[in-house]
Amino acid sequence: MKRTHLNLLLAIVTLMLLNPLQSQPAMAQKTFRARISKIASKQNGREKEIKKATDKVQYKRHRAADWVKAKKKDRLYDKDRVLMKPFTFAKLEMKGATVGATFTLWGDTTQTILPAAAYEIRKDPMRLGYYQLFVTYGSFVASNMRGMITNSNAMELTPSGTRYLMTVDRETGRTFVFVEEGEVIAVASGDTLHLRPMDAAQALPGGALEKVSLSVQETSTYLRQIRTNHIELWKHFRPWWQSPWFFGAAAAGAGVFAWKVWPIPSSDDDNQARGTITVSW
Repeated sequence: MKRTHLNLLLAIVTLMLLNPLQSQPAMAQKTFRARISKIASKQNGREKEIKKATDKVQYKRHRAADWVKAKKKDRLYDKDRVLMKPFTFAKLEMKGATVGATFTLWGDTTQTILPAAAYEIRKDPMRLGYYQLFVTYGSFVASNMRGMITNSNAMELTPSGTRYLMTVDRETGRTFVFVEEGEVIAVASGDTLHLRPMDAAQALPGGALEKVSLSVQETSTYLRQIRTNHIELWKHFRPWWQSPWFFGAAAAGAGVFAWKVWPIPSSDDDNQARGTITVSW
């Protein structure tokens, strides 16, 4: 009888210890962090930051039944899926001991009822401690890459200190990549391409990997898309103390203070030399 009770107690303790690890993997808890740091919507050329929970961006935990409305600072884990509505942007930051990246996610603006973009965070099956961002359909710009791999059903990308644009078509699964900085190794159906700045490539699921020749206008369009959707977009929502007007006011105040405390010598002062004041920031 005592042995039966002991076995039962051990079983209960084991379940209690395993349950938290099943809901949030130990690797994710200790060494890997993924979070949605910003959400924004764009309508009629105007950007608006969304700080509260919104159905424009939703995520579902692995094996969970329901989708959850996303908000700033929400944490994501292995096998979590993310859906986004049109005209919506999300800044996703992924950091760990072996990986790091900043993504801007967005979807096809022609989609109205159906989700415009779908993503999933995955552990790398070949490398312990590494993670991937899998794109089912939608677009993103990636930067500050370290150890990350991004892929779709058609292509896998291994970047090196780079910034690039990746788009996956919802209907055909066609994957397109355009590199702005650094280098990207693209692999599809056994083919490999080394892509450098201003290079582009595409592939269909199960199809050949092709390098795409871009015109000057097409190159400018992709560069503008990266800057508009990834670089400039988030500058609209910087904290007030990081805004240009704050730095301008601070510099002006420092200049007035310096003028009053250390006035420039007058030409009438025969015993003092002329000089200027330099304020460095």
